[in-house]
Amino acid sequence: MNLRGARALISRTWMRNLSGWGFEWMLAFGHLIETLVYMFVWVTIARQKSLPGIERDELVVYYLIMMVLHEITYPGAHYSIGAAIRSGGFSTWLLRPLSPIFSVIASDLADKAISVSFTLLTTFILGLVLQPAIHFTFANFLLFLLAAALAYFLRFLQAYVLALLAFWTERADAFLKLSDTLLFIFAGQVAPFALLPHGLQVIAAILPYRYMLGFPVEVLQGQLSPAQLGQGFLMLLAWIGLSLLAHQVIWKRGLRRYSAVGG
Repeated sequence: MNLRGARALISRTWMRNLSGWGFEWMLAFGHLIETLVYMFVWVTIARQKSLPGIERDELVVYYLIMMVLHEITYPGAHYSIGAAIRSGGFSTWLLRPLSPIFSVIASDLADKAISVSFTLLTTFILGLVLQPAIHFTFANFLLFLLAAALAYFLRFLQAYVLALLAFWTERADAFLKLSDTLLFIFAGQVAPFALLPHGLQVIAAILPYRYMLGFPVEVLQGQLSPAQLGQGFLMLLAWIGLSLLAHQVIWKRGLRRYSAVGG
């Protein structure tokens, strides 16, 4: 692996994207809106009646952490893959000494260096205004870092696999949007996992989306038993393994198709 080339690619992409920091901040603000709406909805409900197993301050902290985690893990750069494949620009990526995935990683990290700063600032201000009680243990914080890193890898890899479907269809972006919708429902943005109806909890426990957002936040807040922690990390690793397998299959077959049609 050409690490020097990877660092240079990320640095060059970051410098290019820095000129559009205002646009990146606007995108980050758009990502915050839905989460903010549901945070205030649940906080209002919590003031009016008792919610099972969760307090008002826990809800506020849950959604504040989720806003940051969502921005860190959001794979926005993947929408450029379909355009590159359709336009033939993907051929330029293939000529580079690095795998095309590094171009996506570079763009993704460069975007996040700008957008995450806005999200952190917004979250800090909201924390000062709402003043929730915060209770984290060091052990849970370390487990959260591990879960968040795995969640980023899973979300990035799944989006990359879906974006590669552009080898076969011009509507590959629709799969990314569908994935975003399912994540919004099952990852804990609409409601924390504990507040979902039982049927949705069963589905959320099987699908990968909860482990991209809700699970790491629950880990940090100490809401899970040791058995639930173990099961959650196993599901994360299982979905990462399936995504890696899907990537290998789709990449090899897609590349052959791209070459066959003159890409």
